[in-house]
Amino acid sequence: MEELLKAVEYSKVWIDMFNRVKYEDAFKQYKENFAEKFKYAIKNCCSIDNLALDFINAIEKSWEKEKFWNKKSVKIDQKMVITVFLTPMLLSLEDESCHTLANEINRAWNKRFSNDTYLVADHDEIVSGFTNSIFGLKR
Repeated sequence: MEELLKAVEYSKVWIDMFNRVKYEDAFKQYKENFAEKFKYAIKNCCSIDNLALDFINAIEKSWEKEKFWNKKSVKIDQKMVITVFLTPMLLSLEDESCHTLANEINRAWNKRFSNDTYLVADHDEIVSGFTNSIFGLKR
């Protein structure tokens, strides 16, 4: 689980690259770093729903080492990485079990944190949200 947790632990690195210019390269790098680890976990772990639950439990447990004033910020950052990097990465993989894991992580998160939910979106949906504009004016 430690290897999977790294996919959200260094959230600031990924969030800093979440913009129109850097996202494509960041997404490719994220996929190179973590796709095989998640595929391996799916093949060698328990059921997919238990893997998703264990992942959410590990994320929540990691917040215990944070200072109380920083926990909410870390949670928000990690949720963003799950939403715009991890979920699209899992959905981009050919293995259907990866798609199932993306949806199970979403289900487990939304059940655990019902006042802080997120929606599943694939890579194309994320990219389509970026606009090519300057000062709000489309170019």
